[in-house]
Amino acid sequence: MFLMAALCSGCGYRAQSYINDITSVAVPIFDNQTTWREMEFELTNIVQREIKARTPLRLASKPEDADIVLKGEIIKYYKPSLVEDKQDQVIMSASKITVRVFIRDQKSGKDIIEKTNSFQGEFARGVNESLADAEYRGRQNTFEQIGRWVVTLLEDPAR
Repeated sequence: MFLMAALCSGCGYRAQSYINDITSVAVPIFDNQTTWREMEFELTNIVQREIKARTPLRLASKPEDADIVLKGEIIKYYKPSLVEDKQDQVIMSASKITVRVFIRDQKSGKDIIEKTNSFQGEFARGVNESLADAEYRGRQNTFEQIGRWVVTLLEDPAR
């Protein structure tokens, strides 16, 4: 037993503590309070993917089939240009996304978590890359940060 604990501690393993020993979660499409459309679908898919990859939780397709419901909303999306070339073409930019997450216990009907957080990611446009492609890549990286944060909330609600 000691040997197993020693081996596991060296490989980055840590015990997971999920909210009230839940086994299933529903993640409806995030709300989007910004003027940037379609982002809510991308973010929801990434959050669901992170939950599947990093937790033992089962994703329920309907809220009534889940122990908890994780609802989210994109509150702000800000995309400043950081560096432009001589022709005013964006070379480097950033995206800052603010999200709010609510986790509701289906048995009690009460919200057990409500957290708001902001995430920022910078991206540089490649030589043969369009600005739209670079922005998409940068936004995906920021969404992945959000997905990892959501999983930490499921592991430790105090975060």
